[in-house]
Amino acid sequence: MNAPQNAAPPPGINLDDLLYVLFRHKWKITIITLIAVGVAAGVYFAWPLPYRSEARLLIKYVVDSKNPSQMGSAKVTSPDDRGDTILNTELEVLGSFDLAMEVAKAVGPSNILAAVGGGSDASSAASYIRGNLILDVPRRSSVVHMIYQHPDRNVVQPVLRALVDEYYKKHMEIHRDLGQFGDFLTQQTDQLHARLLRTEDALRSAKTNAGVISVEDTKKIYSEEMSRIQAAILQAEAELAERQAAAGELAKLTHAEIPNLTNDVSLTNEVTIPSEKLAEYKRVCNLLDKLSAREQDLLIQFTPENSWVKQIDEQISANEKKKEQLEEQFPGLVAKAPPHRYSPGDPRGTSQADLNAELARASGLHARIKILNRQLDEIQAAAAKMYASEASIVDLQRKYYLQETQYNYFSMSLEQSRIDEALGASRVSNIVEIQYPTPPSRDGTKVRKAALGLLMAGLGLAFGLAFLIEFYFDRSIKRPVEVETKLGLPLFLSIPRFAGSLGLSRNGVPLLPQTSQEMSNGKGDSQHQKADANQESAKKAEGAGANGANGHSAAPWSSRYLLQPFCAALRDNLITFFEVNNLTHKPKLVAVTGCSEGSGVSTIAAGLAASLSETGEGNVLLVNMDSESGAVQQFTKGKLSCDLDDALLNEKRGQALVNGKLYVADETHADNLPVVLPKRFKTLVPRLRASDYDYIIFDMPAVSQITPTQRLARFMDMVLMVVESEKTDRDQAKRVGSLLVETKTNVGVVLNKLRTNVPQRLQQTS
Repeated sequence: MNAPQNAAPPPGINLDDLLYVLFRHKWKITIITLIAVGVAAGVYFAWPLPYRSEARLLIKYVVDSKNPSQMGSAKVTSPDDRGDTILNTELEVLGSFDLAMEVAKAVGPSNILAAVGGGSDASSAASYIRGNLILDVPRRSSVVHMIYQHPDRNVVQPVLRALVDEYYKKHMEIHRDLGQFGDFLTQQTDQLHARLLRTEDALRSAKTNAGVISVEDTKKIYSEEMSRIQAAILQAEAELAERQAAAGELAKLTHAEIPNLTNDVSLTNEVTIPSEKLAEYKRVCNLLDKLSAREQDLLIQFTPENSWVKQIDEQISANEKKKEQLEEQFPGLVAKAPPHRYSPGDPRGTSQADLNAELARASGLHARIKILNRQLDEIQAAAAKMYASEASIVDLQRKYYLQETQYNYFSMSLEQSRIDEALGASRVSNIVEIQYPTPPSRDGTKVRKAALGLLMAGLGLAFGLAFLIEFYFDRSIKRPVEVETKLGLPLFLSIPRFAGSLGLSRNGVPLLPQTSQEMSNGKGDSQHQKADANQESAKKAEGAGANGANGHSAAPWSSRYLLQPFCAALRDNLITFFEVNNLTHKPKLVAVTGCSEGSGVSTIAAGLAASLSETGEGNVLLVNMDSESGAVQQFTKGKLSCDLDDALLNEKRGQALVNGKLYVADETHADNLPVVLPKRFKTLVPRLRASDYDYIIFDMPAVSQITPTQRLARFMDMVLMVVESEKTDRDQAKRVGSLLVETKTNVGVVLNKLRTNVPQRLQQTS
């Protein structure tokens, strides 16, 4: 309790804050809202409504043809997600001053300005058209919405119709350049056609000379044919090698020699063999056959060392040398050699036949390889000739294709130009008028928007002002929750405001109500007299009531006084605090002070003292230390003369007794009180502690730089700081609380004159 409770306020604004602001400032909010509603209603019903007409155009795509002499100059752009700039460009064209000027000239400036002040200036009419033309493109749409407004119903539709017509013309002028290149397109088309014919003739002659129809097809055919021949040559050479290998094996069996078949001369008849050489060769071959047969017969009877056998061997060797000489001189004799004669059953005879057959097949394969090589040479020669002409043919083809493309483009451009000129600017294929300008109708859109805007502005001002006042301009303490969150001090009690006059509360209940017992005993008249007396006292304390300012309040010690229950609650809370903190010594010194004058300190101090005296547990002394306070004198009807010294003396204490066990003393008689009182009070503390009072309540002046309250607070067991709701500044209360806490005493807060702005059923914690 000796230090502030630095409870951080909850972040943001909660429901309690909203309800409190709304109900506290309900009259401001209501009045400003009613004014806003009235102004919005006045604007809505008093604003003149213009006439309007609406048209819609679908822009499917845009074709730009800036220079027909250049290839690819035409560009088609669709207004999709990536073509938003196209629609924006068209909106700029529709909203341009030049287009508005053309519309003004078409409709007539005097007709447009007749209902808005008159005149015949085309520029003024164009400016008015632009100012009242609304253009819009809905999101994810290619449709342009056009709305024109005018006070004259006979003008809106013609103006919008003229705007659409002039827009078509402007669009064609910007994107198509109609009629400007007609002669140029015709001339270029004719020239390109003549060039194309000349290039076609040159290309045809080049192909004829090269013997091809299509270069690519001919290259493909030559390539395939050469691949086929090369494959056949490889296959024939492989088979020839196979035949030669077989002939070699057969030659080993027959002891014959294999002619060199790889030599082309051996298989041709280019060298003529003389008949005598051929006859001699056959004779030698036949002689060798006979000698071989004779030798075989002799070997049956004789050994190889026999002279006859040796003689025949010599003859065979001589004839073989002669045969080899003839074969070397005339290789063609090998093929004409007569078959070797073997005796029946000799396996060499069969081998010789097979050898001859293999040699014949090998000779045929060799001839096939020669023919295939000659065909390959011919195809390669033809291909080389075609390759030599390929460059010129390809160049002519490129030139032909380029000229053909240019010719087709200029032909289509010329045809499109003729079509556009025939159709006219009013029939643009890429722009479709999906809604004709509608008949004139009243347009309340602006009025509704203006009225709604004023209404929303009024509501914003009403609620914004309430929240600004509550959270920024009004820095006072207003609710119990702010005591702990903003001041960091414990709240002992909150006392509501009794906003009554002449003894009546807010609800009309008398401040001193009659009990049923008094009514039944016929004491109503006397009670009415007491009530009248109380009302007279209230009149004298005008504006204070139950929570009156220091020096002007009535004595709140009556059991039927409205403040009595709250003083009793404050008493109970104080006693509970002492018990919880084990403060059992007597007397207990309690100071009641405030942050400013008029917060009800004296009333609460007197009520607390009276409530403590009613417990019957001991004596209570109320000490008035506020020189400007007059509340204490109410206990003795203004005849209080006992000071604190007399109240502490047993023989004079009777002078301070005002009711039961309640004593009152006045300590405001000393001169230069702020200087004298702390010194005097310091000497009185031992006597105060030794007295037989149970509670000593000090009605002290508000804490400031010139009052002794802060210096006397350190002697107290409890200091109750009275804060007046909605009047005590938050920063001031925080400074006062900090000053009191610095004295290292217990500080509690009493929130006085609390207004209950939020209805009970909606209250939570506020």
